[in-house]
Amino acid sequence: MSSGKGFLLAVLSGLCISSSFVFVKYLLQFIGMELLMLLWFSAATIVSWAAMLLLSRRQPTHYISFWKEGLILGFVNFVAAMLWAASISTIGPSLTAFFLRFATIFIIALGIVFLREKLNKLEIAGAAIAVSGALIISLDMKIVALAGTMIAVLAAITIGLQEFISKIYVSRIEPYTLNSLRVSCSFLFLSAFSMATGKIEPVQIWLLPLIISGSAISAVIGFIFYYKALSQMSISKVAIIRTLDPFIVIAYAFLLFRTVPDAIELIGGGLIVLGVILSEVNLGRVKGAIRKMTSAQK
Repeated sequence: MSSGKGFLLAVLSGLCISSSFVFVKYLLQFIGMELLMLLWFSAATIVSWAAMLLLSRRQPTHYISFWKEGLILGFVNFVAAMLWAASISTIGPSLTAFFLRFATIFIIALGIVFLREKLNKLEIAGAAIAVSGALIISLDMKIVALAGTMIAVLAAITIGLQEFISKIYVSRIEPYTLNSLRVSCSFLFLSAFSMATGKIEPVQIWLLPLIISGSAISAVIGFIFYYKALSQMSISKVAIIRTLDPFIVIAYAFLLFRTVPDAIELIGGGLIVLGVILSEVNLGRVKGAIRKMTSAQK
């Protein structure tokens, strides 16, 4: 494995994916959440297909052969996207980014349940520190913000599940195809949801370039970098690098909105990140167990 290349890819994925928080926060001022996510993933679908056809060595028929995996990953990603956008709308991009770090702890929990992994004392301590950070933030919040926190935690759980599934699939589905499956099937579920709820309405034309560019940078380029980083480095190393994401979001939010978290939020968020880093020791073993499981399925 090329650790240097993997490190660069993981950093680039964080820079790209983190931009989505501020793109969505800004766009939610002018467009409803459901319609924004529909347009976001429709743009991602077009760009990801173009990237796959131009850059991947696989034929389109290779994509079709994984339609079942796509539906599973797409549905989980659809739920995660809706919760993620709702959290950003309620408590803002910076706090949402901190709470989404709990996705790593949920991945570890999945490893315990499905892969029979066991926690050691350091990992238990890490989880406890992360939870204490979340409690510090929550105790300083109003009722509406607490509801947003619960939404963010649910988003973290679904994102953790999506990443767990992706880690299983990436061993046999190359990154361009996997990301195209993720965004295309998410778009299908978002289309059905939007039509069922009657959330489709006219959009101001000037918003479209922002939606397309934000989606291309984060949902396509960022995730391709992420999947490629997973193929170059261990899960634990990539995850530790990605713990920088909340601080990248804070920088983006300051540049665009001139807002920064207060002292309590920074302390609580820092504890969440510290706890997650300690807990990520377990992810290397989770990767080994996933590799054994996928090998047995072949």
